[in-house]
Amino acid sequence: MSVVGLYSIDGDDWYGTYGWAVAKGGSDDFLKPWDRKTPMQHDWADQHGTDVDTANVFFKAKEISVPGALIAANEADFWLKYNAFFKKLAEPGTRRIYINELGRSFYVYYDSCTSFTRLTRIKTNLGNKVACKFTLKFIEPVPSFWKQFTYLVDKDGRKLITNTNNKILIPPTK
Repeated sequence: MSVVGLYSIDGDDWYGTYGWAVAKGGSDDFLKPWDRKTPMQHDWADQHGTDVDTANVFFKAKEISVPGALIAANEADFWLKYNAFFKKLAEPGTRRIYINELGRSFYVYYDSCTSFTRLTRIKTNLGNKVACKFTLKFIEPVPSFWKQFTYLVDKDGRKLITNTNNKILIPPTK
C-alpha cells in the first residue's frame, strides 16, 4: 500500500500511484447531501390532500464529479499511470475512496469521464512532463451513512474494515 496523501482509492495514493491530482474543490460533491426518493403516496378521491408515507425515508444514488489532472514525468510514465488508473477504475465492485481532509471513506463505482483535455503533447521527444485534465463521474449507490461495516482489530490494535463485498480494507494511518 502506498503512502496516503490527500486522496486514495482502495488504499493506493491517487497522486503517488497514478499521478492524479484532484482540483481545488474536487471533494465538494462527496459532501453534497443525497436526493430523497419520492415517498409512497396515494390521492384518495374521498379525502382532502394526499396520503404520504413519511415513516420510511429512502435516498437516491448520488452522482459525484471529481475534476483533476493526471501528471506524468514523460510519455512512458504517462501511459503507465493512465493505463493503471483506468484499469483500477474499471475493476468490478465498488471502490473505496478515502479523503484525508474529510477523514472518511466513500464507496463508489466509476461511471464515466465527462470531460478530457490534453494540457501537453503526449509524445514530446524532449522528456518533458505530460499532463491532461479530466473530470471523473462516480456513483455512490448507497448513502455512506447507511453502509454496513464490520470492524476487526489486528494484533497491533489497528482496525481492519470489511465492506459488504467481504473485502478487507486496511484504513490509512495518519
